[in-house]
Amino acid sequence: MKFLLAISLVLALNPTQEEENRALSIAESFRCPTCKFVSIADSDTPISNEIYEVILDMVLEGKTDSEIRDYLIERYGDWIVFEPPKKGIHQIIWYLPFAFCVGGFFFLRKLSKNKVKE
Repeated sequence: MKFLLAISLVLALNPTQEEENRALSIAESFRCPTCKFVSIADSDTPISNEIYEVILDMVLEGKTDSEIRDYLIERYGDWIVFEPPKKGIHQIIWYLPFAFCVGGFFFLRKLSKNKVKE
């Protein structure tokens, strides 16, 4: 009887292929704290392995992707996400290139009109 209980506990703790794939997919959207340009899923550093285990544990607990994302952002900051949220300074960084392009277009247009008048 104890043997069956032990086997059932071991089987309950082992993630299914679907749960492992979900954890891996989530881990690919976060950067390794040590490597910076490599995802947690692709890194072999100890900290990345620990974070992956946390992600896998949260998946096994039934947490949603957004709950896992929020936890990691709260713990490590916005920089851990490959695509940081578009708020605060990040919003300025996302829209600044577009503003420069529009401003450059109007500057060049005005510059060309001045040359035509001369």
